Amino acid sequence: MKEENEETSKEIDTHQKNWDEVYAKQNMTLWEPQQSIVQFTARFVKKRIGYDKYEVKRNANKILDLGCGNGGAVHFFAKQGFEAHGIDISKAAIFVAEDYLKKESLTAKFEICSCDNLPFENNTFDVITCFGVLDHVDMNLAIGTIKEVKRTLTNGGLFFITLCSTRATPFGRGEKTERHTYVLEEGHEKGEIQHYFDLEEIRELLDGFKIIDLRHSTEEAYGQNNEPLGKSARWFVTAEATE
Repeated sequence: MKEENEETSKEIDTHQKNWDEVYAKQNMTLWEPQQSIVQFTARFVKKRIGYDKYEVKRNANKILDLGCGNGGAVHFFAKQGFEAHGIDISKAAIFVAEDYLKKESLTAKFEICSCDNLPFENNTFDVITCFGVLDHVDMNLAIGTIKEVKRTLTNGGLFFITLCSTRATPFGRGEKTERHTYVLEEGHEKGEIQHYFDLEEIRELLDGFKIIDLRHSTEEAYGQNNEPLGKSARWFVTAEATE
């Protein structure tokens, strides 16, 4: 057990260093929320139907974005009137996020921490979102994160998560570290691990949740001469915390 904890600690330290470097170089500055976050919010939480008028789908106040980066989703939630929170392992990312919200005259709370060790009380949040984070860690850390999500969500609270799919073209490339997991060999995330999920793994990961919406999306890219560059593929899952 001690050796496992030490390995997990080393992995988290490595992630923090890698992502600090990425954000310090501003390679991952996303100033707007991912479109899937906007769609999830409109479909399941609160939909804007006028300049200052909303259709409330579910009573929700506190929202947490896991792996918030420089705060694009947190900015969106704060602007919609929610009590918005964000956590990220990167100090550099949180520094940018805090400055971003301040300059936009919006209020939100940020914490620097790992997703599998959240500094919040039980049943704190009505909604938790997580875009493209748990596919960059090993399964032990991902499972630990899901336990923390379940602990900090209210009963019936919503969890929205996106995960890279085994149907993506890069699946199988790089050094294999465990099932469906490879070390990325190029791009700004070079050196990070990438886990690719299939449907069976998603259901195992979200054991204890009621999946209320599950979607899979693929996108094919082509070069200037119409040569195929490959296919990206992601899962989009909305789940409800149950007792």
